[in-house]
Amino acid sequence: MSRYREIFEKMYSGCKDKDYASETTYLFMLNAPEEYEKEKEMTVFMEGNPDASLREVFDYFNQITPDGLSPADDGTDLIG
Repeated sequence: MSRYREIFEKMYSGCKDKDYASETTYLFMLNAPEEYEKEKEMTVFMEGNPDASLREVFDYFNQITPDGLSPADDGTDLIG
């Protein structure tokens, strides 16, 4: 398990059993940093902001991540 995932699950595991919006944000943030190669930055942010809400973590991820496909996705599945 990555350090990011370990910290994230410890901080936000209670969010996965709440309302739909919280649960989807939780699942997105559990997986997206790895896909977008932002785990290191997110780990630093969460260690420096241990009281950050799930929404604040989500907002930070969106600030540091450009729109579009993740680095490992070449988009071939989208070509029709």
